[in-house]
Amino acid sequence: MAEIRAFRGLRYDETLAGPLGDLICPPYDVIDDADRERLVERSPFNFVRVELPRPDGDPYAAAAATLSGWRQRKVLKPESADAIYVHDHEFAIGKARARRRGVHVALRLHALDEGIVMPHELTFPKAKADRLVRPVRGYPRRGRERARPGGRRRGAAPDGRGGGRRRAAPTLDDR
Repeated sequence: MAEIRAFRGLRYDETLAGPLGDLICPPYDVIDDADRERLVERSPFNFVRVELPRPDGDPYAAAAATLSGWRQRKVLKPESADAIYVHDHEFAIGKARARRRGVHVALRLHALDEGIVMPHELTFPKAKADRLVRPVRGYPRRGRERARPGGRRRGAAPDGRGGGRRRAAPTLDDR
């Protein structure tokens, strides 16, 4: 059985960062160059700067530095208490409306062959290859997956296109 628990997430301070609508972005694997530039122009704190940093240099180091800087400046602040975060997302697929609901929790990850945590079956190959070959300090550990910079995890994308990842929780091992 999967082991889950509440965690302390990060939240934008809108008095410093601006309106939330100027700060959010779609999953990295559905953002093209024009979309990225449009999002960057919206705000110096748009999450695309973490989600999909400029390709020059090491994008993972850039994402980690951006996230760290925002935390130091208190643009992103930890919640005051651990929580389970409800995800409720409505979107269009063609002319049809769809709704996806779920929760974001801290999750102890297990080896695939244990059958406890299952992979997402529709992850885009290019995005999957990038995330699987990138070495991250402390990753992989036998039987567990560690957090990537920016909290990236493989999983379901909330955009209705089925690929990518779900950003949210640290693993239980990160505590």
